[in-house]
Amino acid sequence: MLLTKSFFNPALLRSDLRRCWPLFAGYTFLWFLILPLRMWNDVPADLQAAHPDVARRVALEIIGNATTAAIWIHLIFGIVLAMALFSYLSSARGTYGMHSFPASRGCQFRTHLLSCVGCVAVSNVLICLLSAQSGGTHWGASLSWLVFSLVTFLLFFSLGVFCCMLCGWLPAMAVAYGAELPPERLLHLFLREFVSVNKPYSLLRHTITEIGGEGHSQVKFTGTIRYHDEEHELCGEGNGPIDAFFSAMRAAHIEGFRFVSYHEHAISSGSDAKACAYIELEYRGHDVFGVGIHSNVSIASIRGVLAAINRALTLYGEE
Repeated sequence: MLLTKSFFNPALLRSDLRRCWPLFAGYTFLWFLILPLRMWNDVPADLQAAHPDVARRVALEIIGNATTAAIWIHLIFGIVLAMALFSYLSSARGTYGMHSFPASRGCQFRTHLLSCVGCVAVSNVLICLLSAQSGGTHWGASLSWLVFSLVTFLLFFSLGVFCCMLCGWLPAMAVAYGAELPPERLLHLFLREFVSVNKPYSLLRHTITEIGGEGHSQVKFTGTIRYHDEEHELCGEGNGPIDAFFSAMRAAHIEGFRFVSYHEHAISSGSDAKACAYIELEYRGHDVFGVGIHSNVSIASIRGVLAAINRALTLYGEE
C-alpha cells in the first residue's frame, strides 16, 4: 500500500542510489574536471594576486565553456539516467500497458524523480562552491552556471522520462536524440552517410548512350572510375542504365553485389527538378543502401549504386 498511498518511498530511494551511484559519481567527477580542477590549474592564487583582471577573465572564460558543455553533458546524462531509473515503464509484466503512466504509480514515479533531481542538484551545488572558491570567488558567474546547468538537466531529463513513458526505455535515446537535432543537422547526417560516399570508388566521367533499334534498345555505359589512386575504364551494356553500369562493373572485376530494389522520386519541382534514387544492394548476405541525387534520373541511379557499393565495402570489407 505504500506504493500507491505514500508520497515518497525511502526504500526505493536507497535502491535507486545503490543502482545508479556510478552514474552520479561519474557525473560529479566529470564536472570536477571541467570546472574546479581547471580553476585551480589556470587561475592560481599568485595570478589572482598579481593580475586580478587577467585571473577574472580566465575564470569567466572557463565558466563560459562549462556552460556550453552543460548542454551536451545533460543531453546524454539526463536521457541515460531517465532510461536507468524508469526502465519499469517498458515492462509489460510490471505495468500492464497504459498503467505504466505515473497516474497509477505516483509514489514510485515521484521517488525516482526526486532521488535523481536531488542527487544532481547536490552535485551541481558542490561543483559551484568549489568553482567559486578556486576561481577568486566569482559567485555571480558560478551561480549563473549552476542555474543554467540545473535547467538544462531538467529539460533533457524530462524529455528522457517522456520518451520512456511513450515508447519504453530502449528507444528513448534515439527518440530524444532525433527530437533535439535540427533539420539541417539531420540532412547533413543523411547526405554524409548515404549520398556523399566517394571512397574507395569514385566516378570521374561517364557516358550513357542508347543503342539498337525500336523494340530492341539497349543502354551502353562507358566511363572512368577511380579506385584509390588508380583509374580504370568501364564499359558495359544492359537493359537500362543500372543494368549497364553493373555490367561495366563486373567487366572491371568489381563483383559480389546483387541488386535488390530501386525507388525514385522528385525532391523539387519545376524544370530543374532533382531526382532522388534509393538503391538497395546485397553484399555478403547484408542489405546495404545508397542514395543518388541528380537532375538526371539515370545519373542519380548510378550515383546511388556507387554509394551503396562504397558503403558495403566500408562496412563489411572487400573481397
